[in-house]
Amino acid sequence: MADPGDVRQQRLHVIESFYSIITLLFILIACVELGDASTVVDVYRLIQYDISGTPFGSRVASVNHHAGSSLFAPGSDLSRTVVILPLRELNETFIREYIQQGKPLGGLLLLLPQFFRSDNSQTVGGHVDNHKEKMKELLADLEQKLIHSTIQYPVYFAFENENLDEVLADMKRNDAAGQPATATTGGYKLIVTSPAPKKLASPTITNIQGWLPGTKADRSSNQLPTIAIVASYDTFGAAPALSAGSDSNGSGVVALLEIARLFSILYSNPNTRGKYNILFGLTSGGPIYLQGLACHKMKKEV
Repeated sequence: MADPGDVRQQRLHVIESFYSIITLLFILIACVELGDASTVVDVYRLIQYDISGTPFGSRVASVNHHAGSSLFAPGSDLSRTVVILPLRELNETFIREYIQQGKPLGGLLLLLPQFFRSDNSQTVGGHVDNHKEKMKELLADLEQKLIHSTIQYPVYFAFENENLDEVLADMKRNDAAGQPATATTGGYKLIVTSPAPKKLASPTITNIQGWLPGTKADRSSNQLPTIAIVASYDTFGAAPALSAGSDSNGSGVVALLEIARLFSILYSNPNTRGKYNILFGLTSGGPIYLQGLACHKMKKEV
């Protein structure tokens, strides 16, 4: 088995967005009679951010608790338990109590179906899979609740796979038999060692712009009216490392680039060049009140 430190160095990708670390690793430790076995699982942390001093998202990153399934008894103390919960098992009661009302948890690991991976999302022959559509609606609703709540325990996302399915099935058997994982009974333990999230006081915002000068005639193009065509190029989600939206804002970027291509052809010919300057801008910070647009300088570049 590889040294855990080496594995962490090789596979840990730290991405900061607004306020925190996004991509981390869970270490699942199965406590058995003959010794401990461990495996590393890629997970993605729920975003943590502030707006005007108001905190949102998950405010805790580190985890060191035993894992439990959704088969816990009503009224159970889960303040030292990381609940591993597939998206399909999520229910309104759990959302209301543990996300909206802030009932304490040791942590939450939400398992997403494999079709949510960006490289797996595709539609064949226009066929609509009702199950997939239902899961997408459920995740979209959950995402809004997560990013608009203040959660005082760590929340992570991972994709379902055979290893996690086996672990979860084993946990459910133990929980159903009334033998949840504890320090004395053994079971599975989830560990994330992470420093305190570092606040990004001034996030870097990068804008990209292009400029087409109008026909000059007897005056400089600097004196002509300017039309600005702008689209933001970034996206936002509960787990920013997983954000990949065609409508937020891939489609806007594609539309702007195509408009820029067509107008560049027209403006390359003096006979079809317009009497307006055109500014094309791809801006950052779209999800945070169009901050990129607010700081965008109308700098004219030929």
